[in-house]
Amino acid sequence: MGSKIRHSVVEISFSVIRRPRKTIVIRVKEGLVEVVADPRVSLEYIFNLIEKKEKWIKNKLKLSLPKKELIYENREEHYYLGRAYRLNISVVENKADEGIFLEDDILNLNILNDTKEYKKKMLEAWYRNMAKYYFNRIAEGLCDKLKPDGISMPEISVRKMSRRWGTCHYYKKRIILNLSLIKVPIELIRYVILHELCHFKYPNHSKEFYGYMWQFEPELKQKKEKLKAYEKVL
Repeated sequence: MGSKIRHSVVEISFSVIRRPRKTIVIRVKEGLVEVVADPRVSLEYIFNLIEKKEKWIKNKLKLSLPKKELIYENREEHYYLGRAYRLNISVVENKADEGIFLEDDILNLNILNDTKEYKKKMLEAWYRNMAKYYFNRIAEGLCDKLKPDGISMPEISVRKMSRRWGTCHYYKKRIILNLSLIKVPIELIRYVILHELCHFKYPNHSKEFYGYMWQFEPELKQKKEKLKAYEKVL
């Protein structure tokens, strides 16, 4: 198992696990940081590494916190295209004044009804409209590149899913994408859609599938790791 000792550097608390190994691994999960290192690696070296990785670790920590139930109240964080926005709710008197708009880091929600159910319904409808727009535009751009291999624009559906970012029904020429995918950065939306489109050529996860996908996205592992950090928005 190895020894495990708690430390703190640059306002980051972390555990050091001593275990025979050639490389150092920094793990960030559910608000906890662990450094797995060989017993021969000095604490000074580990502390310097934590300082060097400070920004990366803090970003990971923010995204790795356990998922919280949304309450749809002022200043609550809601993600959109990879960025966190603070909710600002205003009750209006006329239907014509209802709407959602972004301003700096604020997500303004103008509504007639201040109940949780109404706010949730309105915000999800807005997410769905944005998702349909971005998902289709991104898919169209990718299909232009995949066209020489016989891959054309499929039907794209948006649904709420709890465990997947997307799925491909290649026999129906249809892709289903998670509504929450609109909450992650554009580059990761592109990665997910590309993954599903490539299944129209290889309906599996074989070496050939990943080799084909790599031609259009060389940073497969990096994108996959980045996407994991957003699992709390699923």
